[in-house]
Order: sequence, then C-alpha cells, then structure tokens
Amino acid sequence: MAAHLDTEAPAWELCKENAAPRKKGRDVAKLQRAFGGAAADDAEVARHEAALTQASDDPLLAYAAYASYLEQNRPTDALAAFELREKCCRTLRDDARYKDDARYVQTWLNYADQLAEPDDLFKFMKKKKIGLTSAAFWCAWALRSEERGHVKNAADLYEKGLAKGAAPPEMLAAKQRAFAARAVERAANPPPARPRPRGLTAQRPARAPPPPQQTSTAPGQVSSLEIFVDEGLQPVTVPVDDWPDFGSLSERAKENTRGPTPWTEAALPAPKSGAPTLTSAAPPAFDVFVDEDCAAAEALAEAPTTIRD
Repeated sequence: MAAHLDTEAPAWELCKENAAPRKKGRDVAKLQRAFGGAAADDAEVARHEAALTQASDDPLLAYAAYASYLEQNRPTDALAAFELREKCCRTLRDDARYKDDARYVQTWLNYADQLAEPDDLFKFMKKKKIGLTSAAFWCAWALRSEERGHVKNAADLYEKGLAKGAAPPEMLAAKQRAFAARAVERAANPPPARPRPRGLTAQRPARAPPPPQQTSTAPGQVSSLEIFVDEGLQPVTVPVDDWPDFGSLSERAKENTRGPTPWTEAALPAPKSGAPTLTSAAPPAFDVFVDEDCAAAEALAEAPTTIRD
C-alpha cells in the first residue's frame, strides 16, 4: 500500500509575500501562528502598550520588546513597527543614557532603512551626538551616501568615523576596504556617459559675469546709511537649539497632504420641478457705453433688403 503524501502547503507558504522582509529572518512557527487563522493576541499588544507608559529604569527595553513582538507576530503590519521605532527615537532623543547605547543607535538605523532619503536623519543624529562612537552609524551613513552617488562624501564619512574612534574599529576598517575596492571597480568599469542635450539647450551661451560691486567709500566720505547700536543690549548667552526635533514622517510630508476644504461639504440644491431651471444673470454693476453711430450701422446691416423686379 502506497504511503499517503501530504501535498497541502502550509498557510504561511501561501501568503508569505505579505510579510515585511527582515534581515535576521523569521521563525516559521510564529509565521504559522500569524497566518494560520489564529486570532490576534490583543491582550499581548495591550500589555506592551501599557509597558511603554510605565516608569522604568530602562524605558528602551519596553520599546525593543514591543518592536520584536510586532515583527515576529504581526509580520504584515509593517506600519505599526515603523511608527513604534519613530516614537522610540523621538521620545528618547535627549536622554544622555542612550547617546551611545548600541540598542538605541540600531533603532535609529532601522528607522533610516525605511526612509527613501535618510540624509537629514543622519545629520540630526550627528547634531544630537547620537551614535558618534558607533561604527555602525558611520558605516550606514557612508553606505547610503554611496548608493546616492555621493562617493566623496562616503569616503569622508569613513575617515571621520576612524577619527572619532568609533567602535569596533575592525568593522569600520573592513567596510572602508570594501568601499575602496568598489571605487577601484567603478574606475575600471565606468558607467556609460549620459547623452548630451541637443538643440538650443546645447548651444546656450555662457552667462556673462556680473560687474563687481563697489562696497567701499572714498576717504572722508560718510555713508548715507546709519546703523543704530543699542549700547545697553547684552548678548544672549543662553544656547538655542535650532533643531530640537526631527519630526515624524507625517509631519515632514504634511505639505503633500491635501486636507478637506469647505467646498467638499457643499451640495447643490435640488430643483423644485422635474425640468431644469435657469436663473437670469445678474445685471452688471457698471454702465456699458454704446456708441450711437455704431449701433445705427449695426441695425442697418441687420435690416432685411427688398429686391424689386
């Protein structure tokens, strides 16, 4: 008797394309629970949400545990994990305990991986002194700059990381050697040159340089502009943070979101009868001048002519 072969595919195999990719991979058992029709564990989510608001000596631990739970047990809800990382980064950005914490720096880097243009995020991390002693920070910034074609900036970032003494230095040195090898390969196999524009754009004349401006006055000549100086004004010594917050993704893209306007709530009144009605146009608010000679000529031209036999 032939053995029975189970050819039915598991539930996670049929819908694994809906799961967000993860660098460390995923647990098959947790994927089976997530896609096998089991109800969502709302109690576990509520427990993690409550842990974020509770006072703790290590608040980053609650964010890390919640993010790990969302990635493993809710693989299709990538937006929830993204917003959680965003909230973690913004909440703890001024906490001095996490400036060089590897877990917090990695949270920022995972957040940067989800952004199309993370240059401002890396600049914000540098200004807030987050991860300056971490080799992973400099390597991630240099790699994203290299991907965008900023090769010189990527080389400078590797040098800055070494100058800062970022740890581990072996990681930074290995990434720098790999970057140098890619630079040699690009020099040996350069990309094809872009075609030059044709027509009028290719023959555009060079713009003439502006004439030099004379800013100095002749000796003995007094300037006509007087500058008022308050002698009692004291210089401001309080440091001002010109970049206090990075802002969420929705706040940074709010100019691209069009909200509802009053006209969307208006409705046209229904006609009283079945046939459409036309309202007469309002008279103009000004008098229209009519030339009498022109009016007489138009009336004569429009008059019917009589043909006699």
